[in-house]
Amino acid sequence: MIYVLALGINWPQDQGHPDFIRSLDPARPAEAAMVVACTTLLRGAGYAAFRDHLPEDAMNAIDTARRLSPLEVIYDNEKAMYLLWGKSDAPAAEQLSLSVLDRDPSSSAALWRLGETYWCCLAQQARGIKYLEQGMKTDPDFEFGRRILINAYLELGDAKEAEAVAASAPHAVSARMVQVLAHAHDYAAAAELGYEEDRLGTAQPIDSALRFFAMRIQARADHKYDRAITHFTKWSAISWDAQGQPVVPTTWMGDASVALADVLLQKGERERALRLIEEILKSFDKEAHARGRGDFWYLRQWAVLYALLGRDDEALTMLERNVTQLNMSGLQLRLADDPAFEHLRSQPRYRAVVAQVDAHIAAQRRELDQMRAKGLVPHRSRG
Repeated sequence: MIYVLALGINWPQDQGHPDFIRSLDPARPAEAAMVVACTTLLRGAGYAAFRDHLPEDAMNAIDTARRLSPLEVIYDNEKAMYLLWGKSDAPAAEQLSLSVLDRDPSSSAALWRLGETYWCCLAQQARGIKYLEQGMKTDPDFEFGRRILINAYLELGDAKEAEAVAASAPHAVSARMVQVLAHAHDYAAAAELGYEEDRLGTAQPIDSALRFFAMRIQARADHKYDRAITHFTKWSAISWDAQGQPVVPTTWMGDASVALADVLLQKGERERALRLIEEILKSFDKEAHARGRGDFWYLRQWAVLYALLGRDDEALTMLERNVTQLNMSGLQLRLADDPAFEHLRSQPRYRAVVAQVDAHIAAQRRELDQMRAKGLVPHRSRG
């Protein structure tokens, strides 16, 4: 709303966000600025604006801006973001971002998006690091991208480089160490820092999954279930009606919802947990299929929920699909330490997934080392 007032633009109260964007004319300077403000939204989190709308609404709005200003690469950058997060179409996001770099090699948004896409969704972590490093060189203040880069190094077993990336930031933020501590399997410290991060307001969506993961594990160890439940309830926005039924408003980012169900089970509130899981599964199905987002972003969470329910064959199938659909980011750590999978670890199918992921990570680390030898990627921690 501050942009609307500052730019002197009329936004009718009954007009939704996508319709408002489509009504703007980028040929007019004030309205062009408003389009940028509406669609970028702090660069890393612009997708959040359309959580309550169909992904097509977001892309129709962006395509309108692209038609009106075909030479403005920012709209292609935004469409790449929605293709990735709203439609699970990583190949299309990759190609669109590469086309932006062909026109504007200095586009930090395209560099960040490519790095994120290769890291999270195409199982090319080493290549992702190369683009993320280029993005950080052009835009060192972009905290969302810095935390992705930290994560990428950690996933390839380079904790020293991850710590060096954190230490090189213009401003010190201890919350960056949540990821480092989790990958060191120090879940107690990661959880405590995560609670402090929440209190200080330095939490970032990109590292929330690891924060929740650490808190789930720590709650099992210290039995401080209530504070974990409070935290996950806040981040999931889940409430309970007068009949004791869970109200799940969204599972766009479902880690907090799954974590809440898990901790309720551990606390002994099985009936509440089962009712919640039922609603979460309905919400996942709606997001993935009715709203057209696709299965990709829910594969790991489905695996956890099915494992908690004892639906082992379905849990294993989801883990296998993580590998076949290239949803490999962070998977090695979860396979090793997620308590929901404890009873599955002796099964041949589980061991096969672990072997595939371990081999993939080893290959990506070799590729990273080769890039460093060629001078394509910096090596801060080497000194």
